[in-house]
Amino acid sequence: MRFFKKSLCLALTAALLLTVVLCAFGAVYADPTDSTQPVEQPSEPPAPPTAPPTHPTDPPTEPTEPSSEPPAPPTESSTEPVAEPTDPSSEPSESSSGTVTPPAPTTRPWIPSTSRTNWGTRPTPTQPYTPASSWPWDSNDALLAVLHTADADAVSVPDDTNIEHRGENGSLTYEIPYNWTAQDVINWFVLNYSLTPETFAVSFLCPGTGETAGYNQDSYFLAANTYMLPLNMYYCEEQTAGSVTATTRIGTETLTTAREKSILDSNNEVSQQMIRRFGTYKAFKEEMLERYGDLEKDTVPETYYENNYYSTRFMLHTLSYLYDHAGEFQELLELLRQTMPDRYLQRYADGIEIAHKHGTFQGFYHDVGIVYTAQPYLLAVYTNNVIGMAAGEDLIGRVCLALTAWQNRPTEPPDEPTEPETDAPTEPETEASTTTVATRAPEPTEPTEPAPADQTAKSGTPWYFIAFPVVILLGAIATVVVFSKKK
Repeated sequence: MRFFKKSLCLALTAALLLTVVLCAFGAVYADPTDSTQPVEQPSEPPAPPTAPPTHPTDPPTEPTEPSSEPPAPPTESSTEPVAEPTDPSSEPSESSSGTVTPPAPTTRPWIPSTSRTNWGTRPTPTQPYTPASSWPWDSNDALLAVLHTADADAVSVPDDTNIEHRGENGSLTYEIPYNWTAQDVINWFVLNYSLTPETFAVSFLCPGTGETAGYNQDSYFLAANTYMLPLNMYYCEEQTAGSVTATTRIGTETLTTAREKSILDSNNEVSQQMIRRFGTYKAFKEEMLERYGDLEKDTVPETYYENNYYSTRFMLHTLSYLYDHAGEFQELLELLRQTMPDRYLQRYADGIEIAHKHGTFQGFYHDVGIVYTAQPYLLAVYTNNVIGMAAGEDLIGRVCLALTAWQNRPTEPPDEPTEPETDAPTEPETEASTTTVATRAPEPTEPTEPAPADQTAKSGTPWYFIAFPVVILLGAIATVVVFSKKK
C-alpha cells in the first residue's frame, strides 16, 4: 500500500511539474503578433504623423532645431538664423496650407549651367571706330564687333514649357506647343540661352504664309563670309543680262571658277577681286543695298558703307529676293545646297535640303539660307562669341531644328484625348467604386472577427499541453481510488 501511495504522490508531482513546464513552454512560444492587442495597433501608427511634416530632402535634425531655437535670446538666435535664411532660398518652401513645394529649377536639365553662364555676357569693344580705307581689307583699322546695336524688344513666351529634349541615343528634338508662334520659339532661345543684342540676331520668314519673326534684326554685325551671297547674286544677274559671261576674268580666275571658290571655299581673295570691279567699296555696298537690302537709306548707319557690316534683316531680304527669283539663280542655288552639309543650319536638320551661305570670323558664326521643308522658310542667324568658338554654330543648328519642328507642330489642342477621359470616368467610376467596396470590404472584416479566437488560442497554452497533464492526473486519481477499494 505504501508503494501505491508513493507512486501516486510521484505521479501527481510529475503531472504538476509537467503542467507547469508545458504552460511555460506554451507562453514562451506563443505568437505575440496574434494577440488581441494588435487589433488596436492599426490605430496607433497614425500617432507619428502628429509631428510637423518635413520634406524628404530635409535632414531630421533641422526641423527640431528651429523649433527649439526661436525662444532663445535675440543675441544667440541672431547668429544661427543668419545661415538659415540662405538655406530656405534653395530649400523647398511651405505654403499656407502646410504643403511643401520644391524650388523652381534655376537651369534646365538640357542646358548645363557650367556651359551657359557666359552666354550673352561677352563685352563689346568700345574703342572708337576709324573709317576704313577704299578697300577695308587693306586697312588695319580697328573694327567694332557689333555696330549700331538696336534696342531689343521685350521677350516673353506663352508658358514655361521646355521644348528642347535629348533622346536616349543623344538625339536632339523639339516639341512645340500648338499655340506657339515662330516668334515664341525665337524668344524661348533668347530667354533660355541668355542671349543679348550684342551676341545674337535672327530673322525668319515663311514666304508661303507670310509669317515673320526675329530678334535684334536691325543690329549690324561683322558679316564674315555671308557677304558673298549678295555678291554672287549680283554676278548671276549680270551674267543673265549679258554684262559678263562665264569666261569673264575675275583676277586670274574665270567667273564660273570664281563663283565656285567664293561659295564652296569661302575664298576671300577671289571674292575681293569680284568687289574691286565695282570701282570702290562704297559703290559695292550701295549696289547691294539697292538691289537686295530693301531698306530705307536713313535707317542704315554710315559705317555700313565702309566695312563688312550687315544685319539679319538685310540678309533676310536678300534671301527673299533669291527665293522669289529662283529661276535666275539655279547654278548659284545648286552651289549653296552643297556647302557645309553637316554644319551650321544643317547641323541637326537630317534629310532636309538647305541652300545656305555660312560665315566665320574670330568668334562670329553666321549662316543664312533657304530651308526646303514642306513649307520652305528663310532664316538668317548671326552670333557673336557665344560661349567661344564652336557654340555659335551649334546654336544656329538648334534654332533651325526648332523652327522646323514648329512647322510640324499640332495646330489644334488635344481635345480628343480629353473627351474620352471626361465621359468614360463617369460610368466606370461608379462601377469601380462599388466594385472596390465589394472586393475590399470583406477583407478587413474577415481578419478582424476570427482574429480574437485565433489569437486567444495562440496567445495561451495549446490544448494538448493542458490535456496531457490532466489525463495523467486523472489516471493517478483513478489508481488511488481502485487500490483504496481493494484494501
